[in-house]
Amino acid sequence: MEKEIEVATTWWADQLRQVPKHDNGDLMHNALAAWASERTRRVITEDQIERFRTELVERWVKRNTGNWRPGAPGWGSSLRVLATDYAPAGELAEALEAAEITQGNLVLPIKTMMWIDPGEVKVSCGYGAGIETLYNNQDDAGETPAVRDDVARAD
Repeated sequence: MEKEIEVATTWWADQLRQVPKHDNGDLMHNALAAWASERTRRVITEDQIERFRTELVERWVKRNTGNWRPGAPGWGSSLRVLATDYAPAGELAEALEAAEITQGNLVLPIKTMMWIDPGEVKVSCGYGAGIETLYNNQDDAGETPAVRDDVARAD
């Protein structure tokens, strides 16, 4: 569970370091959301981002400890989702609030779903976007886990 949640929360924290790319399937609304994000964006400090990540880890682990079964990775998977529709939901919203990141609904990319399962982290960022694997330790060879370099933190 440690590696999966590290990869997942690092991805979300990285989204706070940039103006989000919004995609709700409508080019006009995407442009308006991007414009609003850029115009209303305040500086988010590294301390706030790290606090967000720490809070997200704590909240996610607390909620999902009983839903983590490496022998049956699909069991409870619907409970291990982090998502934004037009606003962050659940643990994302709580972690933003705890980190005092109060920039409204457009601080994270809209229409984003992340699935965190034993041995795998996947994300779909935007309406109709494909699913991207951020982490998979179920390689064909069963050896070294595959982790995207730009998402994984150095130990």
